Amino acid sequence: MKFNKKSLFFITILSIIIFITYLKYIIYPACWQTGYTHCAAIGEDFFQLYQAGHNFVNGYFVYGEWAKEHLFAPYFVIMRYFPITPFVWGVPTLVFSSAMSAYHGYLVISILLHLASVYLIIKIAQKLKVQKYQIVTAIFIWLTFFSLTSEWRMGQFNHLAGMFLLGAIGAEIFGNKILSALAWILSLSWKPQALFVAFYFWMTKNKIAIVLFILFFILFTVGYLGYFQAQNIPAFQEFFKNILVLEDHHAWQVGYIDNFSVNAFWGQIFYPTNPKLYYIISKSWSIFIILMLFWASFKFSKSPKNLDSKIYLLLFTAVSMSLFHKEIWESHLTFWLPTLVTLLLITKKKKEWLFVLVCSLMLACPTLFYYWRIDKIEMFKTTMIGLKVLPQLAIYAYLIRKINLISKSK
Repeated sequence: MKFNKKSLFFITILSIIIFITYLKYIIYPACWQTGYTHCAAIGEDFFQLYQAGHNFVNGYFVYGEWAKEHLFAPYFVIMRYFPITPFVWGVPTLVFSSAMSAYHGYLVISILLHLASVYLIIKIAQKLKVQKYQIVTAIFIWLTFFSLTSEWRMGQFNHLAGMFLLGAIGAEIFGNKILSALAWILSLSWKPQALFVAFYFWMTKNKIAIVLFILFFILFTVGYLGYFQAQNIPAFQEFFKNILVLEDHHAWQVGYIDNFSVNAFWGQIFYPTNPKLYYIISKSWSIFIILMLFWASFKFSKSPKNLDSKIYLLLFTAVSMSLFHKEIWESHLTFWLPTLVTLLLITKKKKEWLFVLVCSLMLACPTLFYYWRIDKIEMFKTTMIGLKVLPQLAIYAYLIRKINLISKSK
């Protein structure tokens, strides 16, 4: 793959222009008809963290109906993360004078961290000694990923979880186990999207990561829930109901226009004609994802313990949660960023690199929502969802292939 200096310069300038366009939309919010959430309430999901932070400080429970007895946010959004999240990130939001000013603070910090992450991408690229076109395209995807607009408008944390995961990947590439463990824990503390990465740290025997996970996500959680359970609040029940999404979410998981999960894709194809077949496929897919985590771990145990085998296992475990989860909104796709950027940097074969680039561009570009809303045809909705799900499946299959090939190498 050849890019001359002019084309690389053009791609760089284009990425900056697109990113500035995104910033304009965030700074001066408007109702973009390019995505379902682009006309949603500003900062909606951020306020769950703000509310939970207040509840944590004031000794109120952060889950379920008990969490909204003392409303501090403009409106109530149910907390769906581990209790470590409001403790680490919710409490600091209280330094702001209001919920909206706290949201603006979140925006500034998120955008600055996103820009600062470009430096990390460059340092990783230098360590790997990659070609200039790989660096430029990786930064292009990082800056122009359209789901960032939905993420920041709604005030969600997939992007922040992904940034810290990128930090963990970078630390692994530089051989720093301590920083890798800390970055992973911080990623989980924003949102447990990288929960299955525990398989990676277990297989690489990173004791620091395992100990920190047990301390902050098991012992801290049990202690927090036990404290409120002793006060006759069904704390454990509420926690598992929210974390595992045990209530009926059928309307969100099948036929919802903003759900880009693999499960939603199965729903579009099978549910209208054969609901029973859909449920069988849906449950089988979930089991398959879990079994493949054990398969990948087994393959890793038989592989040479080099950087390639480690990074591919790390990326595989990172994306597995997105494929397992039944509700992946447009903003959730930003969590794919560290995986896509890393693959664009480490992929050496040009055909494979081009394949990764095409998948990355499909995930990075806007959805077809604007056209779907004009003519709401079911087939068009299936196409809209499929164009986001198929590249996820393609990258997943690619990682499976790479892990299998590495395990067979001497």
